[in-house]
Amino acid sequence: MPPELPEPRPRPLEQIRFSVDEDILGVSYALMWARPDAVTCGIEPVAEELPRGVLDIDWIPRVAAHGWVAITKNYKIRSNPVEARAAVEAEARIVGFAGKSGNMTSWQMMTTFARHWTAIENQIASDPSGPFYQRQQLQISHLWVHQRHRST
Repeated sequence: MPPELPEPRPRPLEQIRFSVDEDILGVSYALMWARPDAVTCGIEPVAEELPRGVLDIDWIPRVAAHGWVAITKNYKIRSNPVEARAAVEAEARIVGFAGKSGNMTSWQMMTTFARHWTAIENQIASDPSGPFYQRQQLQISHLWVHQRHRST
């Protein structure tokens, strides 16, 4: 069993802008330690609404309803019909790592985020309502393009 990570300092719910998926837990803790506007599943103040193990189809609309930007390495959100529909319908804003970058270490992901953080903030400012999916390579894909994956 992995060692317990120390929990980052508490933050007020109204201060949160980013929700980091637990699929990159190391990155989520690092971001929470570095930024007072980031949170992850199972941590206060969102532990009840976003418990550890929450399914993608459940956390996507919850995060979007708050107006937060999701950060994940789950690139299948764009191609899985159920997850893509949940993201489109919720007008989710998602920043993710895809392809080979999804196999990066936490440190590699953190340095990539640091290098591209201004571009991430610029995308959020230019498209505040979503939906969008921004890959680590900074190629922007609007999720509505992927509506062909919707099941009827």
